[in-house]
Amino acid sequence: AGYGAFLGSPVAYPGDLIAEYTGEIISEEEADRRGRLYDKQACSYLFNLDSERCVDARQFGSKIRFANHSSKPNCVPKVKLVNGDYRIGIYAKQTIFQGDELFFEYMYDAHHRQQFVNNERVEELEQDGLTILKRYGDNFILARPSYD
Repeated sequence: AGYGAFLGSPVAYPGDLIAEYTGEIISEEEADRRGRLYDKQACSYLFNLDSERCVDARQFGSKIRFANHSSKPNCVPKVKLVNGDYRIGIYAKQTIFQGDELFFEYMYDAHHRQQFVNNERVEELEQDGLTILKRYGDNFILARPSYD
């Protein structure tokens, strides 16, 4: 925890492709094994590709892997079939400007939601139009314009 992904281009409009989520393609069994290890470290970059495969961006992958979770995301991931391969695209959900932090809903199950995004790890406070995310483990504080 403690990283973030920010829009580098001048502007992204709703529906624009921002980035492809890339990494090592692994089996669901290997993802389960790695997931147990990542759970202990409270840091995971696993993303389900289909019912049999998963993308693990932990060791290498595109910079979009650093995008943080939000219940009010400005991006949405979509898995699409492209030339016979499943690919994960991260698309703008609303207009996003250069320098804005990128967020998408991680869609954790109940167990992982408690582990990765509960109040002991992340506290969201609304102050003067800013959402402040404070990560207790490393005292990292991040501010971004709030979206309603």
